[in-house]
Amino acid sequence: MSKVVSSKDSIAIITKRNIHLFNQQSTDSFTLPAQTDKSLEVDFAAFSPSHQQLAVLYSDKSLQIWKQLDTEGQDPMKWILVKTAYVPRRSLSLAFALDEKVVYVGDKCGNVYIFKVVGGEAEEKQPPVIGHISMLLDITCTRDYIITADRDERVRVSDVTRPHVIRSFCLGHQEFVCRCVAVGEGRNLLTSSGDGSLKLWRLESGDELASLQVVQDMSSQQVPNIVCVMDGLVVVSSSSQQSTAFRVVSLGDCSLTDRYSVALPAGQKMISCSFASSGLLHVLTSSDGNKLGFVVYQLSATSHDLISSDGKVQKFISEIPYQSKDDVVDFSGLFKHKNCQNTRYKGFFNMILKRGAAAQNENCFLFLANKKAKTEETQQ
Repeated sequence: MSKVVSSKDSIAIITKRNIHLFNQQSTDSFTLPAQTDKSLEVDFAAFSPSHQQLAVLYSDKSLQIWKQLDTEGQDPMKWILVKTAYVPRRSLSLAFALDEKVVYVGDKCGNVYIFKVVGGEAEEKQPPVIGHISMLLDITCTRDYIITADRDERVRVSDVTRPHVIRSFCLGHQEFVCRCVAVGEGRNLLTSSGDGSLKLWRLESGDELASLQVVQDMSSQQVPNIVCVMDGLVVVSSSSQQSTAFRVVSLGDCSLTDRYSVALPAGQKMISCSFASSGLLHVLTSSDGNKLGFVVYQLSATSHDLISSDGKVQKFISEIPYQSKDDVVDFSGLFKHKNCQNTRYKGFFNMILKRGAAAQNENCFLFLANKKAKTEETQQ
């Protein structure tokens, strides 16, 4: 799905076909070189925390890592390819570690692999460092944890130095978890799910701190998407391709409060948005089916203002090749007809974690917990 990513000076537009970058200060632009195989698509792309590096996953299972060169302002759009690698299976998500030395890649089978930004040999043959038993849908990182979300309603919190060690599980969603964002200086986690809710969690314990039902009519199978978070404000959009509005939610240390809805200008449909370092909200839209648009807002907890956007940015975005069919996201295959996973796992995992067990996958996790329990009974 297309998205916009804003940093201090630049705006990046990621589409299914390619990635385009624009520097607002110099008005220079850069587009990743076209792939030799025209049928290749961008499966996922993410910037490093400093926005100086970019990792791209393609449909042929290749991973490319690009780095922005420091040219002391002479050529701010100078990006070079520093690494090409291949992942064992087609992947849906990735995230940079906070130190930006490695990239975590999650595949459709629930495995997470580590790729070094510089160096690394035969990485396509490496074993996974984290293994889920269902499809992995999102990854994010903090200083202490690697957080992974899957189709079976679970969010797993793993130790960043020893990924096989599970620190906690965030269990409470009734459908697949499609998005997770670390907040509160890495202490908390914000998630969105196919059950139509947003939830706030304490990472260390896995405790649920707050929940907000965003989608009321679940028969529509609309999925809330946490698009971006900044300064206590969360912007939430709908998975519907006909979405002409977004919601603003206030985020507290232990609370989620629905504030208001913002309707986009007439004829515009929501694709993605991103907070710039200035605090302005950059919204990527579509109109007339195959044309990209760009809208800017100033948000607060109680109000919003539509801001006139830079004409040069508008021109740059309008010239990007785009087809609305590339942004059709079908979540229907992820919904369960009958939910049974959450209740079964929640009691087991909470019991295990209290006993201090740690293992690389859930089945071994249960085995160690039972073994520990029997040892304690024998000692007593």
